[in-house]
Amino acid sequence: MIPPAWLCAIALGAALLGFAGSAAWGALQPQVVAGSAAAGGDVAATPFVDARQFGVRCDGRTDDTAALNALLARQAGHRIVLPAGTCRYSGGGVLRDGTVLAGNGRNATLVSVTAAAPAQVLTVSGYGAGVQDLGMIAAVPQTGGSWIALSGTESWLSEFQIAGDFNGIHLTGVGARVSHGRMIRGAAGATRILVDGGDTSELIEGVLIGADEGAPLAGIRIRHAAALIISDTSVIGQATNLLIDPGADQVVASLAVSNSFFDNGERANVAIEPGKGGSVVRSRLTGVWAGSSHKSDGVAIDTSMGGQVMGLHFIDMHAVLNAGDGIRLAGKVSDVVIQGGVFAANRNGIAAESGRDIIVSAAMIGPFGGLAANRANGVAIAPGVTGYVISGSIVRGNTRGQIDDRGVASAKRLTENLVE
Repeated sequence: MIPPAWLCAIALGAALLGFAGSAAWGALQPQVVAGSAAAGGDVAATPFVDARQFGVRCDGRTDDTAALNALLARQAGHRIVLPAGTCRYSGGGVLRDGTVLAGNGRNATLVSVTAAAPAQVLTVSGYGAGVQDLGMIAAVPQTGGSWIALSGTESWLSEFQIAGDFNGIHLTGVGARVSHGRMIRGAAGATRILVDGGDTSELIEGVLIGADEGAPLAGIRIRHAAALIISDTSVIGQATNLLIDPGADQVVASLAVSNSFFDNGERANVAIEPGKGGSVVRSRLTGVWAGSSHKSDGVAIDTSMGGQVMGLHFIDMHAVLNAGDGIRLAGKVSDVVIQGGVFAANRNGIAAESGRDIIVSAAMIGPFGGLAANRANGVAIAPGVTGYVISGSIVRGNTRGQIDDRGVASAKRLTENLVE
């Protein structure tokens, strides 16, 4: 016998009530925010910690330093969410294993740094700890210190904005990564991102570092690193946009820079300047723009301070519109490959003042792509340069000459170039 419709409805309702009490239904319900009266401060089963429940106000007036530092210590290992607003903060916070500090968006939650030279504003020292979705601004002019130190293994920073920093981000942690952020208005003498952790396999991806009137020292500065990847990043208007300057007993090795834009530098857009005892080895720049240096080169490689450079590849580079040369090699430089790319509207397109074992191939050197000729030579090879090959390139239309070849006659090959 088929039960009446009203009985079926009751049975269906009972079934739904039973399901509503199951774990599966409960998983779909809103969770109690940690720190509330209902939660009793227990964060074990909650998705995040609401910083407001622990005295962090972000009202633009209250000093939130003590409350936030206590919260980071008490709720280590959890996701801590700051409200929209401005948090006045002098620094000293430490993110331990698994801790995530998040805002409501990089333009909505702002950490206002009230100390002029904090040692470190936030230290992300824990395994897998990270910071996301917030901005950091200077409440007072910055004269020293770092804002975010990524020292933990696989520590990270993403979806951020930083303005007014002295040293914005300091990478030393194994596998540390910085992604999808914007940095503007750096303090005079600033280093926006400093990498000096050694053999740590780090990543910088999708970062925009904007033009600055104060001409910070460097957009990205690399002193000691191995297996560092920089990709899809734009650095504009710093004194040097990418500075690679290892010091004594420091090495930058296996650096890979790709699809990135370095423009409008006060000095060289990309400067490779190892100090005494420093080395830059086995690295490559692929699909990189280095243009519009005010006073220097697109790429300047200089070992005059006592370091060495060997094993660099420049693939499909555009080095154009620079006051100096497109690429300039000087000092103890060897094993350099320049493959493809455009070199126009510089002093010389490519200049080797010294060095050995240099290859230039398949490059376009002269007035290409709507750009003017190089003002001196397409390629300039100085006396003493040895072991070089220039092949398969188009070198034409440059003002003074095309290939000014004064290198060692017995150790060179110039083949299949179109020279006009």
